Amino acid sequence: MGLRHIFISRDPHYSKWQLVKWTYWSIVGLIVLLAVVNFVYNARAEALSQGEAFFISLLLVACLQIIFIPLYLVVKVITINYLSKMDLDVPRKNNENTAGKHDGWTFPGLNLLEKSVNITDQDTVKERSRLITNSETLTNTINKYGCSVELEKVTSGPSVNLYQYKIQTGEEIKDINKLEKTISQALDDHTVRIAIDDKPNGRLHVEVIRTKRDVVKLKDIIETKAFLENEHILPIPLGLDTGGVPVIKDLAKMPHLLIAGQVSSGKSTMINTLLTSLLYTNSPADLKLILVDPIQVELTPYNDIPHLLTPVITEPDKAISALHWTVSEMERRLRTFAGHHKRNIVEYNSLKDQESMPYIVIVIDELADLMMMAARDVEALIVRIAQKARATGIHIVLSTQRPSVDVITGLIKANIPARIAFTVASQVDSQTIIDGIGAEKLIGQGDMLFANYDMPKAIRVQGAFITDAETIKINDFLRSQKPPQYDDEVV
Repeated sequence: MGLRHIFISRDPHYSKWQLVKWTYWSIVGLIVLLAVVNFVYNARAEALSQGEAFFISLLLVACLQIIFIPLYLVVKVITINYLSKMDLDVPRKNNENTAGKHDGWTFPGLNLLEKSVNITDQDTVKERSRLITNSETLTNTINKYGCSVELEKVTSGPSVNLYQYKIQTGEEIKDINKLEKTISQALDDHTVRIAIDDKPNGRLHVEVIRTKRDVVKLKDIIETKAFLENEHILPIPLGLDTGGVPVIKDLAKMPHLLIAGQVSSGKSTMINTLLTSLLYTNSPADLKLILVDPIQVELTPYNDIPHLLTPVITEPDKAISALHWTVSEMERRLRTFAGHHKRNIVEYNSLKDQESMPYIVIVIDELADLMMMAARDVEALIVRIAQKARATGIHIVLSTQRPSVDVITGLIKANIPARIAFTVASQVDSQTIIDGIGAEKLIGQGDMLFANYDMPKAIRVQGAFITDAETIKINDFLRSQKPPQYDDEVV
């Protein structure tokens, strides 16, 4: 992505301002030193006493400071205002395969995002004490269960502590569900999750909820080296895993995403995080959006941003029309690629004599509403897009709070391998989303399980959080640059 020039610090302007400040005061110090030396030389020539010379030197330095301190404040204001308008603190793509040349487009700065609040030292001491107590309880409980294990390591993530045990050679855990219940009773915590590696002599992993959870802000992820130096075309910072490591995925490689979970589990925040990341790294020439929000609440703040192909769609019949248009656009792009003997959008956009095509991302906030309207048509259109659109740079993100088989059908699941499960009510719902249990044990507020085709099993992630106020500020900044150019054919 070519982002190595960005300063990876809490304040993106700090290093630049420090350089200006020290340069300024170095010059001032040199001027004062030369003035004092010159005065002392002249004082000797005029035969002034040492006391008079010293007093006049102090007076000279004071006068110079009266001049230079107000000038310093002026330089500081001008420098900070200039730095805030620079593009150096902006995560932008610099990939030869992306559409557009970023001409005339200013990416939003990191100053529009909020920093996280660190937990106190007292909370840290309590958590460490609980780690020790739980590790002893867990080891004794597992050994009493009849399986000999040895604690290898403990890692503390933003929301859970992960205890990893080595299973002794020849030992085998026959009933993992029974062991999970036994551990839950021992810790008096029904949210405990355990997993065992499939390979021989694998590891036993036990996840226990922390008493004090860290809030993972989106800015914390975007400022990391993992995000700034990745080569993703459509980067999505999901959050931090159980080891506190940033989890960043590329929507272009997924190539589609299904998000499901009950109310207030973190779905809407995940969608805002996804969209914000795409807007931070793509200009309107790179990326176009089609947003569908039948609930008329979650996606309306994005109205009139220049990346939109059409205003935020709130009516189911218009959403179906947009899906029909997407299929037509997909077929048009495939024909264009074939005419130029190219297989996908990356190869086509590398042509110098052709206008680059932008990526298109369709976000449907509540799939259940569309399925209630016309289940067969919606399913057929989504499946067709999911099967063929990857090469054309068209990607779809589906979200629902009803993870039932009549909404997340077998055909949809088969063609969308990348899935995020937030808190659900039952194991059946978890099975529907990620083909496995575990989501019923999640604790809400962004706690998720992420599964994809290139992963042996789902991983637990604490989702990145972005407030409504941050979203509004970013969208206002985007709207201030240029109006959207809507395509009337979409709906």
